[in-house]
Amino acid sequence: KKRMQETSQTIINVLPSHTLNHEKLEAYMKQNIPHFSPPLTIKQFSFGQSNPTFFLTDSLDQKFVLRKQPPGTLLKGAHQVDRESTLMTALHSISFPVPRVLCFCSDLSVLSTLFYIMEFVPGTLFLDSNLPSVPISKRKSIYFSFVQTLTQLQKIDYKKINLQNFAPTSNYYARQYSTWSRQYRSSETHFLPTMERLMLWLKNNLPSGKDAQETVIVHGDYKIDNAIFHMTADGQYKVKAVLDWELSTLGHPLADLGYFVSYAYYISRFESGTFGEEVEGVPKEEEVVEEYCRLMGRKKIERWHFYLVFSQFRLAAICQGVYKRALQGNASSKNAGVYGKKAELIAELAWSIIEKNESQESLKEYYEIKEG
Repeated sequence: KKRMQETSQTIINVLPSHTLNHEKLEAYMKQNIPHFSPPLTIKQFSFGQSNPTFFLTDSLDQKFVLRKQPPGTLLKGAHQVDRESTLMTALHSISFPVPRVLCFCSDLSVLSTLFYIMEFVPGTLFLDSNLPSVPISKRKSIYFSFVQTLTQLQKIDYKKINLQNFAPTSNYYARQYSTWSRQYRSSETHFLPTMERLMLWLKNNLPSGKDAQETVIVHGDYKIDNAIFHMTADGQYKVKAVLDWELSTLGHPLADLGYFVSYAYYISRFESGTFGEEVEGVPKEEEVVEEYCRLMGRKKIERWHFYLVFSQFRLAAICQGVYKRALQGNASSKNAGVYGKKAELIAELAWSIIEKNESQESLKEYYEIKEG
């Protein structure tokens, strides 16, 4: 009952700007999905700012999920649902917890964009990283299961599941800096001095040497609301499926950890007004990092603040992209318009972490960046 309530809160009628060709989609599913039984009912998930995501049911009450690119002009390198489908298919083949992809469609005559259809995974989705709806005694299990699932992902030999050509395998942070700086410039709507300082500081502080060359599968948006959980026999929560692989690539192992921690302990709490406070039952930031290091056999992480800051820079760039699409009228969510201010606030949060961890003397050149 609780799961159904949780799910129903996230399912809405299809937004007018995201209307699908019902007849063409139904015909495609009849041809490509075994045992599909028309008529098709289409609803939309309210979450998913980047790629519109739809909840499909047929006459037998079989449930499916469709992910597609948004309508309109797309930024180069964004909304790569084809990569998402490829990676999920590879991971499912070795029983990593992801939904099973049923089909991928590159025929633009069906829905005008690329899309894929996957199985619907029942379970619980936690939209708030502070887990207010979860009993205090069960909150730690959610965080630690999420960390364990991340280490499970990072221990996969990507070459053995034919992902060696999925992305470049070196200089991850230099590549990411180039990608997200370019994405930000493509969607820039006004001059943000803090974002300019942030980009310059990151450019001057990218990891180098052997440590920078470690390569694992990177999810790219690894946060608790991108996972479905279920309760185990011992009454604790465990990850059942990891969702939203659009930003997946090959890269540095600390990228996903930095993003998870950055979102749960900084962004989410900043937005909810609980930043800097402890949440009862939720492990502390350092406990999560220690658990990750224990499971990976890793020693202390040097310059941890870099990984937090970079994650927030990426998120700020993503938010700016959502805001630009909102101005153009093709964003995937009703509340996309607030993301312009969100990008600015995240940049300021990231800069405050730099100020806390770096000497004022070393930051003098960055403060010379004024209004443009």
